[in-house]
This record gives sequence, C-alpha cells and structure tokens, in this order.
Amino acid sequence: MGDLVEIETHKLYFPWSISKGKFQKFRELNSTFNSIYIDKHCIEVPEETSIDLSPLIPLLPIHISTSSPTFAKPIPELIKFNQNLRIETLNSTIINIKSGADLPTRQNGELSRQLHNFTKANGLIGPNDSSSLFHLQLLNIKLGPDVGYFPRNQHNDLNIEVKKKNTTPIPPSFVIENRSYSLGQNNNREYQKYKMCLWIEGGSQSGLLIDGNSRMIDVYCNLNLLQPIVNQPNTFVHPQVQGQRQESLQQQVQLQNRILLSQQTLLALPANSIQQIVTDDINSTLKKLNIINNFNHVYFENMMVVPNHPKVCSASIPFWPPNQIIALPEYGPNIIIHCIGDVNGFNLDLSSLTSSITTFGGSNKRYFSSTTASEVIELDKLRNEITKYNQLYYNESKSEISDYDYDMKFKRLQHLEKKLKDIKVSNQVGFSSGGTDKQKVHHRVRMLSLDNTYSLVEIESFRNKIKKFLIKNHNLSQIGTPPIEYTVELKYDGIAISLLFQNSKLQQIVTRGDGEYGEDITENAIHFINNLQHLYEKEIKLNINGKSITNFEIRGEVVLNKNRLKGINEIREKNGEELYKNTRNIVSGILRKNIDINNLGELDNIIRFDLFAYNLILHDTDSQRETTHYKNLEVIRDQCKLTVDPNVSVFSTQDPNDIIEKWYNKRMEYPYDIDGLVFKVNSIELQEQLGELNRSPRWAFAYKFPANGQFTKVLSVSTQVGKSGVLTPVATLTPIELNGVTVSRVTLNNFPFIEKNQIGLGSNVFVVRSGDVIPKILMVKNEGDEHGKVISPPLECPCELKCKDIVQKGQEYFCVNKKCPNQRYQQICWFVSKNGMDIEGVGPAQVQVFLDNGFIEDPGDLYLLHKYRDKLLQIKGFNETKVQNILNAIEDSKSRGLRSLLSALNIPGVGKASANILSESYLNLDHLIGEESSQDIKCRTQLGSKICDNIYDFFHPLSSEESKEYIDQLIYKIKLYNLNQQSLNYTPSTSSDVIKNTNHTNINNNNKNNININSSNNNNYNKLNNSKVVISGIFSKIGNREYLEKLIQEKFKCKIQKSINQSTNFLIIGADPSQLKIDKSKSISSCQLLTESDLLDLLK
Repeated sequence: MGDLVEIETHKLYFPWSISKGKFQKFRELNSTFNSIYIDKHCIEVPEETSIDLSPLIPLLPIHISTSSPTFAKPIPELIKFNQNLRIETLNSTIINIKSGADLPTRQNGELSRQLHNFTKANGLIGPNDSSSLFHLQLLNIKLGPDVGYFPRNQHNDLNIEVKKKNTTPIPPSFVIENRSYSLGQNNNREYQKYKMCLWIEGGSQSGLLIDGNSRMIDVYCNLNLLQPIVNQPNTFVHPQVQGQRQESLQQQVQLQNRILLSQQTLLALPANSIQQIVTDDINSTLKKLNIINNFNHVYFENMMVVPNHPKVCSASIPFWPPNQIIALPEYGPNIIIHCIGDVNGFNLDLSSLTSSITTFGGSNKRYFSSTTASEVIELDKLRNEITKYNQLYYNESKSEISDYDYDMKFKRLQHLEKKLKDIKVSNQVGFSSGGTDKQKVHHRVRMLSLDNTYSLVEIESFRNKIKKFLIKNHNLSQIGTPPIEYTVELKYDGIAISLLFQNSKLQQIVTRGDGEYGEDITENAIHFINNLQHLYEKEIKLNINGKSITNFEIRGEVVLNKNRLKGINEIREKNGEELYKNTRNIVSGILRKNIDINNLGELDNIIRFDLFAYNLILHDTDSQRETTHYKNLEVIRDQCKLTVDPNVSVFSTQDPNDIIEKWYNKRMEYPYDIDGLVFKVNSIELQEQLGELNRSPRWAFAYKFPANGQFTKVLSVSTQVGKSGVLTPVATLTPIELNGVTVSRVTLNNFPFIEKNQIGLGSNVFVVRSGDVIPKILMVKNEGDEHGKVISPPLECPCELKCKDIVQKGQEYFCVNKKCPNQRYQQICWFVSKNGMDIEGVGPAQVQVFLDNGFIEDPGDLYLLHKYRDKLLQIKGFNETKVQNILNAIEDSKSRGLRSLLSALNIPGVGKASANILSESYLNLDHLIGEESSQDIKCRTQLGSKICDNIYDFFHPLSSEESKEYIDQLIYKIKLYNLNQQSLNYTPSTSSDVIKNTNHTNINNNNKNNININSSNNNNYNKLNNSKVVISGIFSKIGNREYLEKLIQEKFKCKIQKSINQSTNFLIIGADPSQLKIDKSKSISSCQLLTESDLLDLLK
C-alpha cells in the first residue's frame, strides 16, 4: 500500500483540567512512547498506540454544563471533545487514536464506495464509514472500523436518539480494517489481527483485514457460521462459498457465450455505427471476463481456528503469488474477495484501490489507472504463453492452440505492449530457430510476417488505411487517380522458405526463423521439395525488361498434398508410430531435421513437398524490375519454372467477399491445407512507399478463415483413465460434419468444466475443430428442459475393477488404485513410447495384445516377453520377423540409461528435461530412491518443490499397501532384468560427490538384488568432446540412430553433421555403413573412423 512513515502525533484536548503532576504520572505509566504536555487542557500523543489515561481521568463524573447540573462520564466526553480524531476505547481507561493520514483515508473511501454501491443496488442500508464507533457490549469496548455494515432490520430497531449518536450500541455484521502505515505501537500486524478477533468475539459475523505493509489479506468469521471441510481436519468453509463459485462459473460461461455470439454477429454486419457498438460491447465483455479469469478469487474457505480465540476462524492470503512479490512490488493486488453473510454477493475488488493510492506494498512513488495492475500481470502471462506456443509451433512442429485463439492472444498482447509502452514480443517475426544444428543464415532482406484478421469488415478498413497513408505521406494525386489494385492469393498452411540465387546458381535454401536469421535446409529441401533439383543443377538468369538478373531471391510456402498425408500415416500406423495430425507438422519436421535418407525406406517414396512461390526480391543494385507483384509471379513461373498460386487474381473496386466465400466453402476439398487469403498491393512502387511496420509490411494483409463449427447434442458421457489415474470425461455427440470430417466425440476436459458449463445429456454444444484438427467445445446453449441433469464426477473408476479410490486434486479427479488395469495399460504405453524407453515396434495395439494374453502386468514384465515367443507367433499379425524385431528392441532398450528410465516410469511431473537433471545428479537409481526426503532431492537437483515431492512420494507411497507393493515389484523387476547392462558409469566431478553417493545404503524394499541402474551421463574429457561427427550404419548394441545422436550430443557436446566435409572430425559407423562416406572420410586427414565398439569403449 505504501511506505512506513515517521510516527504521527495528535493533540488530545480534555474537557477538564490536568496538572503537570498528573501528566508526569501519565508519562511514567505510558513510558513506551513519547508524549508532550501542551497546557492544562491539551497533551500531544502518538496515533495507533494504546494510551492509558487513568492518571488523567477524574474519579467522579465531570460537570459539562454551566447552566444546569449536567454530568457525564469522562471518556465519552473526551471523544466528543475531539471529534476531529478517530478514538477507540479499548477499556474504561485505554484509548487508541486511529491514523488519519491522507493515503489510508482515500483507500477507505474507495472501500466504502464499493460497499455503498453494492448496498444501493440491492436495496440495503448503506455502510458506516470510519467516523462511526460501535459499542461491542459483550466486551465493553468501543471500536471504529474503517468500513462497517449492519443490516436494515437491526438499524430499524434503533430509536431515533441512538441513531443520532456517534456510537452505535450493536456490533456491525461485517467490518473491514485497512492497516495504515503509521509506526504506532498498535499498527503492528499482530495487534491488527487481535483487533479483528475482538470484532468477531464482540458479535460481528465476518470481516477483512487488508494489510498492505505485509501484503496480506486476512478473512475472519465466527466459527458457528462455518462448516468443517471433509477430509481436512480442523479446516472450515462457509456454506455460501459453493454457491459463489457456481455463480462465478456461470457468469464466466455467460460472458464467453456473449463474446462468441457478438463475434459471429460482427462478421455479418456492414461497416457502420452498429458494427462499432458491437465491437465496443465485445471489448467491454472481454474486460469483465479478464477479471474473472486472471484475478485471484478469495473465498471464506480453508479457515482455521485462531489460537486463544476459540470462536474465531481466519485464513491469510498473499496479495501476489510469492514469485511475483519481488517482480512486481509496485502494483496493486488483482484480488476479488467474495464476502459472506449479510453481504453475500458483495465482491470487493482490491485492484481498484490502485487508482487512489501510490505504491501498494512497495516503495516506488507512482500512480496507476485502476486497470494497470491487472494488465501488467496479464501482459506477463501472455508473453509467456506466446513464447511457449511459438517454441512448440516453430521449433517442435506442434500446435496446442487453434490459430484463432493464438491470433486473439497475440492481438491482445500487441494492444497491451503498445499501451504500456513495453514492446518486447509483439514486434517479433516468427521465432528464433532452435533445437537443431542447422547453420544460421542472416536474411539480406527481412522475412516478415503478415498482419491478419478474421473480420470481413477489417478488409475494407485495411484498404482505407492504405489509401489514407498514401494521401498523407506521398501525395496520391502525383501517383495517379485510378483505384489501387490488389492481388489475392491463397494462404497456404506450410512453412516459409527463401531460395537464394548468387551468380545464377541456387546457393542456399533458408527458413524464415525469426525474420532476421533462418536455418540452412538446403540438403533436405532439394531432396524432398519437388522441382528444386533441376534448379540446383542449372544456371538461372532472369530477363526483366531486357536486363539479365543473376542475384535474386525467391520466397514461397512449402506444403504437403493432403493425399500424401494419408499415405504417410498409413505407413506410420503399420510401424506402430504416432500419426501426424496435419501437413504442416510433417513439412517443418522433415525439412528442419537431421535425417538419414537411406534409412527412410518406403517413406522416401511418398514424402514429397510442393513449393508455391509468392515473392521475388532482386539483389542486383542496377537491375530492372517489373512494375507489379503479379508480373513478378509470372517471372517466377515462366523463367524459373516454379509453381505460383494458380488461383491468384487481381481486383481493384470489386467486393472481395465473393472470393472469400468461394474459398471458404472449397477449402476442404482443395488438395492443400489453406487457412485464408492474402491481399497485397499490386504496384511495386506503392509497396515501397508504404514500407513496413516492425513485423509486417503495410502493403499486405491476411484474412484467415474462422473455425468451422456447428451445434450438436450430447448423447452420452464416458470416462477415460490416463496413465496418472486422471479421469477425463468424453462426450459422445450426434455426428456432425466439420471441414469434411465426421465428429462424434469430444473431450469435456474435466468435471469442473462440465459443472461450469452445466453440461448434461441433451445439452446443445457448439463444436469446432481447433486448428482444423482437434474437436473442441466452444460454447454451451441449454434451452428449455431438453438437457438432463448435469453430469456428476464418478464415484468409481470405469475400469473392470470398478475401483472406489477416487480423489479430487485441484480441477482433476484421480483413480489412485495402483492395480487399476486402465492405468496400467496407459503406463505401459508411455513406458515403451519415445518419451520413455523408446522401444521401437511396440505401441498401444501391441501393449493391448500383451495384456489381453496375460504376457505382462506392468512395464517390468516386458523384459520377460521373450519367454512367450512361441505364443506370440501364434497370434494373428505377429510373424517371425515382427516378433524378433520387438524382442530385439526390448533388449536394446536396456541400454537407455537412467534418464530414459526415469522419464518412462511415469513419475508425475517428470519428463525428459527433469529426468536429465536427475540422471546428472545421481550415480544410479538406488541413490535417488535412498534420499531421505523430498527436500534432499530438491537441494541436490534444484528442481521445484512439487516435482521433488512427486519423485519422493512415487518411490515411497503412503496412500496404500497396494501402491507400495506395486512400486517395490516394479523396481525389483527393473533391477532383476539388468536394465543397466549397457549403461555407462557416472563419474562424480568431486571427491565429495563420491563420498555422498556411497553413503546411500539399506534402501528398504527397493534395494533388492542391489543392482544399480547407472546414469548414462559422463562429461569427462575424451577426444569426442566438442567434435563434429557424421554417423552411418545400424547400431545394434547402442540402440537406434536418434538415441545415439542424443547420447553423444549430450555427453560430448558433439555437433552432428549430415555429410562429411573438411571440418568433420569423426565418422562413426555401425553395421552396413555408407561406403561413399567411408571413402570420403579417408580423403580428409582430420577425419577419424570409429566403430560401435570404439564408441562403447569411449563411453565407459
């Protein structure tokens, strides 16, 4: 709230005389603070301090009228005599002067205003401000809250004379205390908490302590009004909380539905004042939704009895999460407090206090609008989300969010960065390339992104902006009066590349990357993109207006024909591999990956991409150029023999809506994935005059097709069990066609999602395909009595055992029975996957066969599968070759090492990155299991507390004997079947590590056989360190090629090269290597030959 300041003092006037002798006794009694004698009727004392006036108080009532014998008690008269002060009486002789500083006073005014608005809207009596005193007769004290409220019926019971007085003889039902910034003795946190207990013990139902100095909010309530929380001893909740949560969820759904319907309405409206009204309504609704989604909502729950106050319960909530207190000390808390009792429905918004205060819990003097604090935190959240989605999209070829949702988040980010003058992300193009060893290439001319919209209205707005810009900056009349021409092309959904020609030769092919630097993908591009081989082998000279051009650049989009996607997935399904979800992921993954083309097999015949060129850039400074973008496309098509969009057209005054509607309806039958249309100014001269913004040109704009969705009905809801036991509800729908695909099932995310959206059998749900791939419920519309009862969380697991061990953790429900067959199936599937032990040829279908035939019960049994070889051969689809390959792959996986094993074990929160840290921190599995606490794991690895708790609890389960037995048996099998036989010895970096690692002994049941699962990470020096390596052949002892590459990259920091050149240090060969590579290595003196055996020796 603000900085602590020097202690304030106040002059206290007495309606009777006080002598210096009595004042001296007063000073001796109150020796903990300074006081000053002013005169016989006045002393100076500090605020927020317990002041004992007993030496100064007359023994008899004082005479207060000169005209009549009227007498009164001294303390009440003292309070009247000092009406400018806020005086509380803590007993018959002790008073406290509350702070009257400007800052907390203005804060209290805002608190009172919010409560007044609530009471006015609900026909209730207004609140009392800080000038009022309440006589708590149960305690015989008088206190003045910063804000207080008591109901109308109690107010009506008071007679008119009592109402006129400054002191109300009944306690308020609800109070707010706002801790000030005074250094007075009574302004410490403990006293303020004690005072809140006095309010409750004196008869108040509930209250709030807003403590800006400690950055905490404390909620208080009478124990008699609370209910105990099931399975949480000594913890209580107010019965109104459940209804408050439900109301918030319903409000969220209503706002989401309102936004969706408004956006749909907006698309159909012409550009007029009505359209602006709808836009304003969307923005207003978004702000309300932002408060619900991004603010911390505080309820009267998880409350515990206050020590020494058996009738009082409280709970403390920080203003900000711990990791934000340091990062954002100057901003106000984005907190909504849902109040209870007589003020149920009053939601106190603390963020609005920032408009009337300086620093909220910090030290920098700065003023903010009421929305700045929430927007700053929203900005930080959006940046993290955008960075995450960019990393997945550009570097990992994955999409976790639809294009529409991403674009809406990005536009919001642009708005906030511009508003807060803190532009860091929204001006970036693409994303910095990473995850590969491809050479980085600097773009001579930046490869920009395109600004985009989903609104038809904004297309016309875009054209108007261009015209206004030219009129303002370049005097359009000198250019000519004809309307501006535009080209419109299909927006292909692939990856952008640039073909660099120097001296008439195709020298490099580069990805867009972050717009400044891209990756060199020349070798892969020439092999996989149709028609590039002929360009690479011949000279290309452009002839433009009679001038020969030898240095230029062609940019385009690489895409995959949808029919090829089907063929690729058929082969991957046959091989038990994960299927690709869309064409773009294949294009990005193949072009940016280190691929041994010789090992692709039949896939090499079907993986072929197409390039649609869309831009020509001339690098010769004296070169002639074409006058229009359309003519440039003709040059690319006719002289370079490259494909351009065959559907490109030119228009000027026509309405583009017909073109948009045509391609929106045709896009699913088109052989390539398209997600919109691109509009460009046709004139090259005008393009140059318009220039570019930070991340996009002014002369080009993309219209993106909205997600295609339909309403359908929920027919039934089933529950799926994940590998961690999480229960996920899945709805069966009345089948609908979306983008050419029949959709009949959709995930319901979790059971709170069902509750929030009130989904039952018969509910109408609006379903879209997120990213044109994954079905997703966008909104729910329940009308009339057509929908049934809201689906409730299950009381038992859907597995054949019907497990009753269902618990709720946060938003999710879990089956915690370790014998659950559905969990076992998912766990084994994870164990064999690429994220686990990477057992090639074993996928979900094979795992199901093994389980159905009783060959395995848990992942450890896979290593006994060879005993069932004959039985496997009797099963349809399992021939000699397939069975042998499976058994070989299982045997090979034993050499994966500790990192892969930990990732495969399905420890909650432990993925590849965490497993890698663990394997670098521990000698073997026994040493990890032997840690005495999760804190020990955290100290050694620096992993987060939650992950360390999960790791420790996984190996030392307390939930049930079945869980402990399952883990013990699994670890026993892992050791018994020698998963470490191909592991490599970890060598500690210091002698202290050796000592620490050898201290772990007697590791309970998990140490059976005393077989170590060793880490595969060794950073000791040897000749492979930091070398450049080419790999060729089959490695039967070490494992598959991808594993080998990861292994030497992580152990020796090697750079894997695709082909041998003068910089290559080693050629590592296995069985059946490329003879061409061997011959080439012999011609390079610096290149040494290593066999698989040589490599194993180095790895020891």
